[in-house]
Amino acid sequence: DMHDRQVTTIRRLCKMHRDGFYVADLRNLSKLLGMMGSLVAEGKEEFVEPLVETLRICSIPFVKEIASEEYRNFAALCDTIETLGSLLMCSDKSVVLAAGEVLATYAGSEEGLPATVSYHHQVLENSKIAACVAAALRAGGGADRQILLQLLRLVLELSRTRELAVQLLE
Repeated sequence: DMHDRQVTTIRRLCKMHRDGFYVADLRNLSKLLGMMGSLVAEGKEEFVEPLVETLRICSIPFVKEIASEEYRNFAALCDTIETLGSLLMCSDKSVVLAAGEVLATYAGSEEGLPATVSYHHQVLENSKIAACVAAALRAGGGADRQILLQLLRLVLELSRTRELAVQLLE
């Protein structure tokens, strides 16, 4: 079956990148996440586990081959974050929780470097992630306690800068 082969390929991809996805691959990663999200939305349950596995790897900082690579791939990074935000609207709880974890981790920037946090917030501002979080809350994200807590954690992380806080209120 075609879907079985696709799932196997995605799992193989996750094994290859278990230490993080390369910044240079973000465009393809964004497309892959979007495709898997669409398949899950269509009821293809076999894609839930590979999607969650891919999201777990996304919570690991992206691998840079050169120091400026993240800055040079700003648009691809914004697209990837926006795709992650769209997964907050997924019908599968495990996908929503995993996507929320990735975004909260990215917004909090565990690396602890002020410049990195500032850059991450610029990416978040440009990816319109606040609108995705608001839409997820409006769509009933509060009906499940775990999802509500994850979304509120994300709101907390996003509200740490004035610009993102304003976007959350709009």
